[in-house]
Amino acid sequence: MHRAGSDRTRAAGQRCEVGPPQSPAYAAYADFDFDIPVGENGDTYDRYIVRMQEMRQSLRIIDQAIGKIPAAHHGQGCESHEAAGG
Repeated sequence: MHRAGSDRTRAAGQRCEVGPPQSPAYAAYADFDFDIPVGENGDTYDRYIVRMQEMRQSLRIIDQAIGKIPAAHHGQGCESHEAAGG
């Protein structure tokens, strides 16, 4: 869920909540280590930098999430590369 103005607020140096704490969509955030990027000036450049940092943090969360998948589930339901003549 994207709240209007949240990127502008963070670019201006104010840390915003990631989402409503009671929302089930955000329940797993407590299981991951990530930073909420915050700018300093609130100008267009800061908004750009905050968005770039948000993307890096998203990749950080994805990497951690992949690491939490049990080994037995990696590739489950997919044909392996070797079996496909790879």
